Amino acid sequence: MNDKDIERIFGDNIPNNWEISSIKDISENAERKLDDGDWVESSDMTENGNYALIQLGNIGVNEFKDKPKRHVNKEFINGEKCMVLYSDDLLISRMAEPIFRTCKVPKIYDNKSITAVDIMRLCPNKKIHNTEYIKNIFNWNPITKQAKAWSSGTTRTRISKTNAMKIYVLIPPIKEQERIASVLYSVDKKLEQLHARKEKHEQLKQGLMQDLLTGEIYNIEEWDEIKIDKLGDINPETKNVKDIDNTFEYISLSNVSDGTLVNKEKYTTDSSPSDRVRILNNKDIIFGKVRPLQKNHFLVNDNNKNNFASLGFTQLRTNENVLPNYLIQILLSDTYTKKFNTLATGSTYPSINVGTFKKVDILIPSIKIQKEIADILGTSDNIIRNTSNLINKYEELKRGLMQDLLSGDVRTSEDLEVLESVSE
Repeated sequence: MNDKDIERIFGDNIPNNWEISSIKDISENAERKLDDGDWVESSDMTENGNYALIQLGNIGVNEFKDKPKRHVNKEFINGEKCMVLYSDDLLISRMAEPIFRTCKVPKIYDNKSITAVDIMRLCPNKKIHNTEYIKNIFNWNPITKQAKAWSSGTTRTRISKTNAMKIYVLIPPIKEQERIASVLYSVDKKLEQLHARKEKHEQLKQGLMQDLLTGEIYNIEEWDEIKIDKLGDINPETKNVKDIDNTFEYISLSNVSDGTLVNKEKYTTDSSPSDRVRILNNKDIIFGKVRPLQKNHFLVNDNNKNNFASLGFTQLRTNENVLPNYLIQILLSDTYTKKFNTLATGSTYPSINVGTFKKVDILIPSIKIQKEIADILGTSDNIIRNTSNLINKYEELKRGLMQDLLSGDVRTSEDLEVLESVSE
């Protein structure tokens, strides 16, 4: 690698005592060299074998995701001489964006798991390469960019082990690796706690909603079943974008996820993605017609008169029969999500047409009970939303720290305490 390439990839501020090493160099010095996972056919898999089969979906950016759903038996391991994994192994994805994302094998799967062929395994030599540091730098943008450049394929892009060996990384002295890893590990642990808190409250909310809507708490036999078109105006207002005087905020299906508005887009009349838009008022409900399981539904909480939404939503402006805060909770419940999914038509993009949506029956209690339910579930939503905001802030902090520390732009103090979890 010449100086021009180094500067292009890593910038021109690399500390003098840092090395630029190829992954081939790291692998040749490793305790367990970079190697591909095992080829496992569907017929070899079982749901409850002796060894977990770790697949691409389990490999996240710096995190192990979900519980492996497939297993293999010990007889298969022995017969095929499979590569058994250990908790100090790194797992590196060869395909599926982002390519080269890396995580560690969880301790629970130490000597009890193997991995699929589209995942590589590497266990660095801890005397010269800190495992946590290597995990983080493999997930750093300049490294994943190199991996993408070395990838090939028309329908499914992947990187070969041979090309992965050609990727270059920055390697500081081992003590500095440990200090950098300690800082990043601390943020990772906080993110882990926040994700666990969010998951816990999501589960609690689902259980609470089940109790509230199935008669465990209220006598739902006294509730009315009212069709949606009797609860308000459906698709009350649209507007031609040419009649909008200035820049406007626009909500598309991709801006809403699981009942939460992730972000808005800004357009002018010339750049608008569609000719007509839905006019949104405060407390309107917009219901994502396509792929109901994604729950692209949202209650507008904004008095801004310049808010508009895609015609891909069905819009509901509620009347005196129902509180919008109650109705959005019903529409987002698992019970009604399953119902909407059953009513959806189309295979690639299943959707609910307006006529079908209008005729869905909704359980409607008194306004007093609606308010109680909306307040209870709204409190859970606030906790989940606030936790999500904290997650976003810590993820942003982590990205900034990775850029500063892994590039050498910011150096760690020699007095910084190295965490035991990092130096093991």
